[in-house]
Amino acid sequence: MRRFITIITGITLLVLLNIHSAQAIDRLILSGVVKAVDYKSGIITVDVKSASCPGIKKFRVDDLSISDTSLIGKHISFPIDSSTCKGDTIYKIVLPRGEGR
Repeated sequence: MRRFITIITGITLLVLLNIHSAQAIDRLILSGVVKAVDYKSGIITVDVKSASCPGIKKFRVDDLSISDTSLIGKHISFPIDSSTCKGDTIYKIVLPRGEGR
């Protein structure tokens, strides 16, 4: 009986750990200076200063408005929808819920 309980407890822990890891989403947080904003494509060009993703990179943003021109030349920090930054891939800037325009 003890062996059975030990096995069930072990399986339960494995299932719980597996569910928890499936829900975890890693996001890379970057910072840099906004160089351009393209409203039609929803792309922001940023000169990224973070060591994990240095250089001029493009990022997609879901909701750009005319007021976003004020971002050009500003230093921003932002999370992207990935835990890595590779090549010329265009990652999405992830805005916390309630902060979109």
